[in-house]
Amino acid sequence: MRVDSDSVVVEIPTQSVPMVFPVTTASIDGVVHSVVIAEYGPLSGVSPDGHILRTAVLERWPDARVFERRSTGERGADPRGYESFYVELEPSGCRTDIDLDEVSTLFGH
Repeated sequence: MRVDSDSVVVEIPTQSVPMVFPVTTASIDGVVHSVVIAEYGPLSGVSPDGHILRTAVLERWPDARVFERRSTGERGADPRGYESFYVELEPSGCRTDIDLDEVSTLFGH
């Protein structure tokens, strides 16, 4: 398994320019099977619709499972102490809770 850092460009209807989100990909034999979108952080405002995020990832990596790392509380992606959790982005755009151990296994940790 190979884990890499990359990015995905997301076209958001309410924004005049596309947003670039950092992602982590997990691949086997060159095929990406899982992607985690990094949390959007306090400077980026509200997280885009899950369907828009998922679609942007699948345009680049068609067979990947798509996850999003989200932060709790008011600190957003502030590295000075926050908790985060992971959700899976479903085809409908809904965010579904997922166990941290499952995400860790998918990314070889």
